[in-house]
Amino acid sequence: MNVLMHILGFFKKNLNADEKREMLSLFDQYKQGYVPLVVPLTLVNHYVRKYDQPWLRDQTYLNPHPFELKLRNYF
Repeated sequence: MNVLMHILGFFKKNLNADEKREMLSLFDQYKQGYVPLVVPLTLVNHYVRKYDQPWLRDQTYLNPHPFELKLRNYF
């Protein structure tokens, strides 16, 4: 949660109230164990691209495994 909240700080000038509320809701759902980490990270990655956050884009935390390994999916 600490890392997710830190990431949220990078968007404090970009996100509107609804976007921030949605992100905080997903963070809370993750914290309570209702959704896996990939759910809030998917939204974070969307905003990284949308608001062009180059420092976040290069962070391993957001993309720790090669996509082809499919380690973030449940099959």
